[in-house]
Amino acid sequence: PLPPPLAASSKGKPEADLRVLGARALGAASSGRTAAMRGVAALAAAVATLQWTALSVALILFNKWLMGYGGFPYPLTLCALHMLTSFSIALVFCLLGYIETNLTLKQFVKFIVPMGLLFAAAICTGNEAVLYLSIPFIQMVKAWTPTVVLLLSTLAGLESLSCRLPRNGLITSS
Repeated sequence: PLPPPLAASSKGKPEADLRVLGARALGAASSGRTAAMRGVAALAAAVATLQWTALSVALILFNKWLMGYGGFPYPLTLCALHMLTSFSIALVFCLLGYIETNLTLKQFVKFIVPMGLLFAAAICTGNEAVLYLSIPFIQMVKAWTPTVVLLLSTLAGLESLSCRLPRNGLITSS
């Protein structure tokens, strides 16, 4: 079952909304959590990571089969279907009240549009790469994506360098 709809953030910033969502996803409602609650949150994170990895591998294998042997060598059409599906699911969650936002049009154009365009470009180039690269190589590159994102975020000044940053990157990419 889905959690109840999110309450609007008091700050009204997209970053604050994401922090609220992340805190709720990990069960961090209060700072005085017990060890059992932390264990449950860690288990939930591990299960979500395993699900993401398994679905990622399954999707790559399916795309390779579909575009190589299934007779559908159209990676851009596949990307458009992916984007349409993502949009439809997000719209349903918005209409049901599970996602609330108070973004202005300016904030939407500044934060969401570039992210959407880059995500679409990543899907398109990834689908195109499946036609030419081997599955093991694609999986190796995909496994290092979180590490590259952390490095680029640090270089861009979005993340501050700490001892936990490289550790988390290596754990995620392993």
